[in-house]
Amino acid sequence: MATAFFSVSKSIAMIAYRGLLLFRLAGAAIKHHRDGKLNTRTSGFFAIIHPAWVPCGKAWLTGPFTANNFHYGWKAVTIPGMPVPGPLRRSVAAIALHVVAAFAVWPESYGQAQGNGADLALVLAIDCSYSVDRNEFDLQVRGTAQAMIDPEVLEAISNNRHGRIMVSVVQWSSEESQVFAVPWMPVSNAEEALALAARIREQKRQTAEGATSISGAIGAAIDAFARLPVRADRYVIDISGDGTNNRGERVDDARDRTVAAGITINGLTILNEIHWLHHYFRNHVIGGPGAFVEIANDYAAYREAIRKKILREIRGNWVS
Repeated sequence: MATAFFSVSKSIAMIAYRGLLLFRLAGAAIKHHRDGKLNTRTSGFFAIIHPAWVPCGKAWLTGPFTANNFHYGWKAVTIPGMPVPGPLRRSVAAIALHVVAAFAVWPESYGQAQGNGADLALVLAIDCSYSVDRNEFDLQVRGTAQAMIDPEVLEAISNNRHGRIMVSVVQWSSEESQVFAVPWMPVSNAEEALALAARIREQKRQTAEGATSISGAIGAAIDAFARLPVRADRYVIDISGDGTNNRGERVDDARDRTVAAGITINGLTILNEIHWLHHYFRNHVIGGPGAFVEIANDYAAYREAIRKKILREIRGNWVS
């Protein structure tokens, strides 16, 4: 009887200890995230994602919180005797960490001003690779800005549950060259849409012209979700491009991990150089519920294509 009582007491104590430890680890991660220090040695949240990384105070992430580590996985000290998660689970956990950290920390003033949610968090990834000249970049930027103030787009936003979406812009080219060009901004009315359109239109080309790393663009978009200040019902990466992935990680692998984390990837293909690019995107790039590819035959058609694409993403009535 005493032995059984001791065993139960020990189990309860261990659960309490692990719960307290989890609380402390999560608190440390939240503090690091709030202070913008997730690019340093940061603890927490893997305790939630995988039990092998709960521990005796040693579930420490090593390495910067960047697309590079999203691609190649995180490392952690695990408890001796506990199973070590495989590469796929580590990769999914890395994405989940970004999303969980983003959910866990909302700047108080922003949360109060914007409410507690959005219907859609949308990362617009603009192609800045060698194949995109200055005029073509400008056509992407102007077309995207114009789409955000389109009356039909604003009506679609207002018809959703929260009546608000969150939008950010990433510029991308090679695997080392992605830039978070426009921070997260809300759109729930015409005034906010105009403010976002102005930020999009005013952005300068910030990436070095380079190769085409669509997998790098996906990684940069995941990093953008880590900065999202509110919860969203849906998470979507919108990749525009005129070429195939030719640098960095296999795009299929990046796509699969992202979709496993509950994030949808859609594509907008510009067929000015590769007439079959939309088939490539369907087979290798897009993924998630209702994922689709919008087609622009050339850059002149980009403006209408991005408008239609954003409209479909807001409405959620996607047909692949």
